[in-house]
Amino acid sequence: MKSRPIKEKRLDDLESDFEPLLISCLRECAGGRWGLFGQNDASDVARYCQWDEAEQLKEIANEIQELRAEFGQPNAKVRQNPSRP
Repeated sequence: MKSRPIKEKRLDDLESDFEPLLISCLRECAGGRWGLFGQNDASDVARYCQWDEAEQLKEIANEIQELRAEFGQPNAKVRQNPSRP
């Protein structure tokens, strides 16, 4: 299947982007920033706490999960993503 190597390359790229972005976002959380874990998504706070990097991290995590599920490979680093059950 021709698309599998393309998807594997995409997965490699996503995973190499994920960890440094996760660490950066976690450091911001440790410094008091809200919005990474989704606990404020339903409140008015979410409207004022726009955080593009956190949204990007969640999108990357979702795509990694989808690709790994397609390949039958779980990934513990993204399994705890709060935006997905």
